[in-house]
Order: sequence, then structure tokens, then C-alpha cells
Amino acid sequence: MTPRNRHKASDHRWERIAWKAGRGRQTTPPKNPHPWGHPAAPRGIKFPISISTSPEFAAVTLTALDSRDISSSTRVLVTACGKCENTNMGFSDDRRTVGKNWGNDPVRIETVSGTLTIPRSGWRCNALSAKGTPAGQVTVNQQEANSIVQLSPVHETMWYLLTRDKTRNGQARRMTQLKRFREYGFAPGTLATGSMNKVTDVSGVLVGHLSKREGERVRTGITVIDPGVTGLYHHKLPAAVAVGNGFGKLTGVTQITELGTLETPIALTNTLAVGPVLHGLVELVLRVTGDIPTGQTVNGVVGETNDGVVNDIHRISLSKEDVAAAYESRTRDFDLGSVGAGTGTSVFKWKGGIGSASRLVTIENREFVVGALLQTNFGGDLTIMGIPVGKLLQEKPPKAESDLKNDGSCMIVLATDAPLSSRQLGRLARRAMIGLGRTGSVLAHGSGDYAVAFSTDRSGVEGSGAGDCLPDNELNPLFLAVVEAVEESVYDSLFMSETVTGRDGNTLRQIPTDEAARILKEHGL
Repeated sequence: MTPRNRHKASDHRWERIAWKAGRGRQTTPPKNPHPWGHPAAPRGIKFPISISTSPEFAAVTLTALDSRDISSSTRVLVTACGKCENTNMGFSDDRRTVGKNWGNDPVRIETVSGTLTIPRSGWRCNALSAKGTPAGQVTVNQQEANSIVQLSPVHETMWYLLTRDKTRNGQARRMTQLKRFREYGFAPGTLATGSMNKVTDVSGVLVGHLSKREGERVRTGITVIDPGVTGLYHHKLPAAVAVGNGFGKLTGVTQITELGTLETPIALTNTLAVGPVLHGLVELVLRVTGDIPTGQTVNGVVGETNDGVVNDIHRISLSKEDVAAAYESRTRDFDLGSVGAGTGTSVFKWKGGIGSASRLVTIENREFVVGALLQTNFGGDLTIMGIPVGKLLQEKPPKAESDLKNDGSCMIVLATDAPLSSRQLGRLARRAMIGLGRTGSVLAHGSGDYAVAFSTDRSGVEGSGAGDCLPDNELNPLFLAVVEAVEESVYDSLFMSETVTGRDGNTLRQIPTDEAARILKEHGL
């Protein structure tokens, strides 16, 4: 393979670089390295990569998708394939020529198995379908300075999308310094947690973030919760919405209430970004679904809180491309704290953010998972596990006296794999407000407190014939699971959020976690 004629010397500075294997070579335009031949570790380029693949011969192309140099790009398309040929190509016996018999569709492509090692940790990878839509997460092993992508024929593709949050390195560093609430030795509630103690303990559920920190005035982002159902628009899930205090802007709520189903991922963002995020979410669903009839509507669900203390909400800084980036970064092990839609939020006048927790319950000898994800941005008197920690803290946030006018909002997303109807999910969603109350919220006048609940089991979709729902008299364990998961999610949103300074020099400080832990231990917890 050599550069085609369209790659003129004036357009690209091509280089020939020797490979360790002795055969094969690498051609390198400034932005896009195209390693190919017999894999080994290429040298001499600013974006060093190494490849180990089967088959022995593979063509691998890395293309920056964000108009950046490949060395600083955060969105990279990887194309990896072995042998490629049309069906019924008329090869000569020595396979050196096909003459005029080029065959016909479809093209047969040999998939690649192996590893691609690229600089910088924090990369995430999705396999792409032939339509360019995410088709599944790809394993990426993180090292101190590299990411190792596991290419596999299992994905049945030659295309992979690598994404990396611009703040990922800083996020990874702070995540090693911050500890979740349970890591201080506390165990709120009585039920067991899932393996990750996150909403993604519900099988299939994934969460992605886009955090935007630009200049001195933009501190915001997007968080996307994906139920993990392929073709969700056509395979709707039972869902419900509960309103604690309706001072907010939640799109799609009346249709969920009327029909009892969810047909899109759920996006969270800041108050005045609901419009552009809804636009991006609808475009995303149309793109990844592909066969929605023209004229059919899409009921996008977008929730919000007002992060205006540190973010200039009048500056519409989020776009439909940011929605796509958040979606592409979906993972089970997502970040907590000051990320995504929680980048600029505040809770009890301390820095709030994204919190999550899960609980396991057993009903009729079957184990079910209930998970919660919160975007915390509300006020009240901070109470942790029954202790008035807000009053007892020696270090106070600015104007930290008890202030019931300190309104705010909280978006709550609940997921479960229990077979429940929309009506039953509404009962769960209403219990979410009890969890907020345990932490000191009173659902204040200016607070928009909403809970969106869905089940990944389609038994609750009327007419689906998918199975039977649980009887109402068996729901109490699920109610308790919701309350405990919401309560702990608030604690994690506090303990995992670092100090953020933004608009007009306003600062939201991290709660003094060690002091808070000391107070709790002094009270016998």
C-alpha cells in the first residue's frame, strides 16, 4: 500500500519508517498515522503506537475526527482489517491479479484480533456498526501512560471509535485522591449493594459524560443514561415520572405519564441547555435507530438543574455534538462528582455533582437490582445517616447558615431489572423523594425535583406479552432499595466532588470530607 496520487507532496509530508519485523512500512501524514504491513512497534512518529494482530498482515488506520492533530485528538476513528475482497473475485492461481473480474457485493473483510497500544490513559472504545453507530463497548486496559485496546472478531466490525474526555487525566488523578462515602467505613441502609454500587449494576445500563470547562465562565456538561436496549425506540421500556416539586424543565414527561414507556436514553444537563441537548438527543436516536418512519416523532427525555453559580447559563455552550460525545463515552464504570451534568452543581451550598448507588433485593426467590443516579443541586440542612453534619461542621461554606431559601434542584434516574408496570414504577419513583428527605432536602419552593424510573424488563409494557409483573404486595423491598440508593447517591455526589471555580470568580468548595467523617464516627457510626 502506498499513498494514492491525490496525496501530493504539498498536501502531506509522507515519511517511510522501518518496522522491526523487517517487512512492511508505515506512511505517516501529519495528522493520521496509517500503520500497515506485518505488525511491530513503529518508531519515529509523534503519536507512537504499537500493534499486535492476527492475521499477521493487517491494515490499521487512525483518523482524528475533531480537526486536531492526532497527538492531541480526543475522538479517533480506528479502521482495522485483514484480507479484503469482493465476493467471487476472479483471482489468478497465484492470486496476483484478478484481470477484469472484480467480483460483486458484498465485500468480504477479515476481522482483526489483537491489541492496539496508544499513548495516554483514559481512552474508551466502542465498536461501530456498518451504519457508524455504536454496537458495543470494547475492552481498554488502562496503564499509567498508555491505553491498550483489545481488537476482537467478536465485534464483527472493522471500525472502532476511540474517545477521551479532555479532562480525563485530571479526572483520573483526582479519582485516586477522592474516596466514595463507603470508603470511609460507613454503610448507609440495610440492603446489600451491587458489585459497583452504581446504577450500572442493572444489567445493560451504561452512563456517559461530557464535561465542558472553558475559560472562566463555562462549567457545565451532559450526562447520558442509556438503558442498553438495542433499538430502544422500537422496543420501549416501562417507565414513570414522579414530581417532588415541579420548578423545573423536564422534557418528555407528559408522554411517559400518558403511555408509560421510555423510548430514548435520558440526558441530564443545565437549565438553559435543555433545548440544544434535546436536539442532539433526537438526532442521536434517529441516527442510531435508522429505520424510524418519516413523520414519526421521538419523545426525548432531558432533565436539568441550574448550575448558574459557577456556569454562565446564558451562554449556550453545549451542542448536539456534545450529546453524541457523551453518548459515545458510555461505560459501566463511569465517574462520579464534578463531571458531566454535575460539573457546576451545588448541594447544601457545598460542591455537588453526580452520585450513584445500587441495592440488591430478593423477591419470590429471585434477585433484582435497583440503581439510582442523581444530579444534585439543592439546598437544606445537610444530614448524613441521621446526624446533622451541616450544623456540626466547623468549616462552613459561604453563607452556610440554615437557609430554606437556598433552593435548587435534583434530577433522579432510577433503573431496575424487576418486572414492573409503569404504575408500579411510579410508586418507586415517588419513594425517591424520601431518600432526598433523609439527607436534609425539603423539596424547596424553587427546587425542581424529579425522578424518572424505568425497568429493563419489558414485562410491564402493556400488550408486549413479555411476562408477568410482580404483585404489588411484594414491592416493599424495592421501595426500601430506592430510598437507600437515593440517599447514598447524595452522599457520594458530595464526597466525590472537588472544588470548582467559575463564573465571576464564584467558587463551590468541596465538603471537608475528613471532618465530616470524624463527626459521624464521633456519633458512633
